[in-house]
Amino acid sequence: MWTDPIVDELHKIREEHARKFGNDLQAIFADFKEREVLSERPVVTLPIKRRLTNHATRQKTVDVFAD
Repeated sequence: MWTDPIVDELHKIREEHARKFGNDLQAIFADFKEREVLSERPVVTLPIKRRLTNHATRQKTVDVFAD
């Protein structure tokens, strides 16, 4: 089976980062948020996109952006 070396490298980096925080998701998230603040790069926040569903037919009816 063919593997992508770039994807393999990204997985390795992710695993090392998770291991550094004992696989604690809250600690990993806090580290990413701290890096985000320290980077001084602009942060884009997009509105939450919600899908409305017709429960009778279970079909998606429209995409709605929450305010």
